[in-house]
Amino acid sequence: MAEQAGEALRRAKIVATLGPATDDLEVLTQMMRAGLDVVRLNASHGTVADRRRRLAQVREARKPGSRYAKIEQCRHELALADKLFRRENLPVENTTHTSIEEIASKILARLGIERHMF
Repeated sequence: MAEQAGEALRRAKIVATLGPATDDLEVLTQMMRAGLDVVRLNASHGTVADRRRRLAQVREARKPGSRYAKIEQCRHELALADKLFRRENLPVENTTHTSIEEIASKILARLGIERHMF
């Protein structure tokens, strides 16, 4: 099997949803050392303060020098996605300041689907 940076090359990503069981910084750090690639913050439970604290812990526990959760990495990935969409001539809709209802209406209109109220 091919190796990269001393680790076996994986095709899958390990994803974890953070919650009360991962509130201990040492637990989160151990998960990252064990191979955790992506963390998810569940906005359905807890408070905004809980999510801020968990995000701060992720940033503290990440591997030193990693690109994880850095704004530059987010911008780079967004630019790559934008380039792909333009190259494939796929429509793009900036939804940064748009409600989910407005997004749904725009998609339905673009596809020519009539909205029905039940």
